[in-house]
Amino acid sequence: MENQEKRKFNIYCDESSVENTLPFFVIGALLVPREQKTSIVNDITDLRKKHSFFREVKWNKTTTKHKDFYVDLVRYFAQNNDIEFKSILVKKVLIDMKFHDNDTEKMFYKFYYQLLKRRFKKDSVNYIFTDFKTRKIRLQLPTMHKFLNTFEDIQKFGIQIKHIQEYDSQEIELLQMTDFLTGAVAYANNYEKESDTSIKGYLVEFISRTFDINLGKGSNFYFEKFNIFKWIPRDKK
Repeated sequence: MENQEKRKFNIYCDESSVENTLPFFVIGALLVPREQKTSIVNDITDLRKKHSFFREVKWNKTTTKHKDFYVDLVRYFAQNNDIEFKSILVKKVLIDMKFHDNDTEKMFYKFYYQLLKRRFKKDSVNYIFTDFKTRKIRLQLPTMHKFLNTFEDIQKFGIQIKHIQEYDSQEIELLQMTDFLTGAVAYANNYEKESDTSIKGYLVEFISRTFDINLGKGSNFYFEKFNIFKWIPRDKK
């Protein structure tokens, strides 16, 4: 298929619970048709105005005061057929660094690949936006770009990665939504959920009900709207 016929997608990526002692980390990706991006951002801007919410949308900054905004944001995502969320859930103790040449950066590239290879659309051109990180391990995005493009699945299905770039999430509305959803999956797996009356506990339960999934478990592979891929190493399957 020629490039001009390929569908174009923006993919917004973020991570949660990477550099701490919690048992799981999550990489999340929000997929949006490129031509729908402006319309979606405008809709979220309208939600912000409705609720007088003008701060950064960030899971770690959720507050009870703005519960109605978060609820409406989840409902909007659920009702908009153009938006999909994919995530990979990794239990840290299952990672054997010898399979990554004891290279933490290479390990992250591989997990990004495991997430994205399952969720790239066939015959598509993809523009990947990642959140700017201040953590110790900074991904070298040009290297990651080359790394992703070397895999047979990428070439086999007519997938093109046009762009990978790091941005400040404060300036990118859809990176903020990715942070929010990725954080919800990480929270559901890293913290006790029974009798959780916090705003985070409420939102995890609300998201679970809205999409009829358990955020504390992996989802069916074919569930496109809100997918959680629970990674298990081959020798543990």
